[in-house]
Amino acid sequence: MNFLDPYTSTHYSKMSCMKKRVLLVPDEGLYLAFRLPPILREAGYGVDALCVAGDSIRHSRYLEDVIMVESIEEQIRYLHRHMGKEGTWDKLIIAKEPVVRHLAQHPEHEWILNWQPGLADPLVRDLFQDKGGIIQAAQAWGFPIPESRVCQTVDDLKIFASAVNGTVILKPMNGSGGEDVSLMPMRAKPTTSLIFPLLAQRFIEGEMGVVEMFCSKGVVRGWLASKMLVKLGQGFGASIARLFRHEADLAPIVECLAQKTRFEGFCGFDWIREKSSGKPYVVEFHPRATSGLRFGKACGVSFSQIAAEWKDSATATSPETQRPGCDIEAHYFSADFLRCLRQRDWKGLRQWLPRRNRYYDIYWDDPALLLTQSCQMLERSVKLLCKNILQ
Repeated sequence: MNFLDPYTSTHYSKMSCMKKRVLLVPDEGLYLAFRLPPILREAGYGVDALCVAGDSIRHSRYLEDVIMVESIEEQIRYLHRHMGKEGTWDKLIIAKEPVVRHLAQHPEHEWILNWQPGLADPLVRDLFQDKGGIIQAAQAWGFPIPESRVCQTVDDLKIFASAVNGTVILKPMNGSGGEDVSLMPMRAKPTTSLIFPLLAQRFIEGEMGVVEMFCSKGVVRGWLASKMLVKLGQGFGASIARLFRHEADLAPIVECLAQKTRFEGFCGFDWIREKSSGKPYVVEFHPRATSGLRFGKACGVSFSQIAAEWKDSATATSPETQRPGCDIEAHYFSADFLRCLRQRDWKGLRQWLPRRNRYYDIYWDDPALLLTQSCQMLERSVKLLCKNILQ
């Protein structure tokens, strides 16, 4: 692996070879992107990464070149300088949501429309930029979402809560991973700490889950559905253990979003199935790779093969998806393991014992990355222990 100066062109030296090349802009740490390099390498790509300090993925043996910059702003400037030029990367994958949001605001750049052609549509731009964009997209494209409203003031929120006559879930417009999501019980007064604008949605009681999908030219090539088993922290944190299973009634939604967004590459959405009616709803769309892709092979969906066939033109084919009755239970390393230790959930810790149809993605095949993650785990554990002793 090479660590390269972002202001030189030395990293283009390999571009002339026949191997297809992809540039990955990872999320912070390992949460979303850390299993993309082996998937892409298996697909036949040479994988480079555009990283900032703290991106542990820079240690992965599956990367060929790593370009280090100082900030998200530098990442965006780097992309503007280099993408779309002859001799650079064949494909671009962005797993960092703030970068996607920023680029979605600037469809006037030709390279951005080459990366995501769907951004020529104002509805797609709104959907990519913040959570509120899902309202107009759902109305225009006909997929189900909970009753929703972008509220600019407390009075707006009161009017919406009165209209739905139930518990309301409140989301920051640009949050991710369940960050700062809260519930406002029925007929409760809004708290003074709320930051506007925000997205308000009718709270639906039922199973929650995620769909991971790969799309090209308006066609979904492969997808997985999973039900949340365990979430990180309290409230609405990210899921860290899931049950992957066939969800036939989500297929029309998957196909609709692929067709309308014309997304290129890995994306996904959160869903909830209403307990009383069994109806599935889309909660929010993710215009970037989602974390469950790492379990595609265990579910019988080869995202590597799908990515290998990522062409400039596409014809409609039946997408790969998990077969009925082939459920698997997946536990995320290291988040689920650490949660068990932190919460003294010894019963949950037993879930890490090997068993049929239970999977754990501990990356033994990427030792430098595993060592980095293990050191970070140890550091957090020591800090937590010291904090408990002092208390």
